[in-house]
Amino acid sequence: MWPAAWVFRAGLGWDGRTLLAGIGALTHTATLAYGVLTSYLGLIFTA
Repeated sequence: MWPAAWVFRAGLGWDGRTLLAGIGALTHTATLAYGVLTSYLGLIFTA
């Protein structure tokens, strides 16, 4: 059973998550970016 289509769009895809992690690394907030992404994905995939 596949998740709803909105989960795939809201999950940002592999490229989107990598881009956000890269922006976090460039702005010296990588740990914060990883934590926010982890929390965001956890909320989406458990919803």
